[in-house]
Amino acid sequence: MGSALATQMKVNNRMMLNLLRGFRPEQLLHKLEGMGSCPLWNAGHVAVYRPAYGQLLGRPIEEPSWAEHFGRGSDAGPCADWPDRESVVAYLMESEGVAIKLLQAADEDDLNRESIYHWTGKPETVMHNLLTLLFHEAYHIGQVGMVYKCSDLGSVEDLVEL
Repeated sequence: MGSALATQMKVNNRMMLNLLRGFRPEQLLHKLEGMGSCPLWNAGHVAVYRPAYGQLLGRPIEEPSWAEHFGRGSDAGPCADWPDRESVVAYLMESEGVAIKLLQAADEDDLNRESIYHWTGKPETVMHNLLTLLFHEAYHIGQVGMVYKCSDLGSVEDLVEL
């Protein structure tokens, strides 16, 4: 099962990276009406949750130095303080490599262990938390994809590469 999770991580990361590379710099800060976060914030937010994969699977993944800017959309702070696209992309690529190795190495005992996190307020397994993290990434990738599509940058489907 760990390899299936690793595959989903690869899909998520490739889609986010392809989307980010398709935007002009000023478009990375564009927000759609009714949607609170721009593409760069969504990508940074996904990045700051990457250390949780390491915490769940017993090997630290270093947090980015700019993590405090991307905790929650309502607390985003001034975008002038945010890192540039290249910094976010570099962190996403680096953390993906570590997370994929951890996911591929995870066995059933690792995945069925009780998690250190209890996001629902009750005991959860590591597997449950990993699936939640992967869904969380996909949700934010979808938000970035909506901005991409509404910015007339082309078809999001053309960016899918496995």
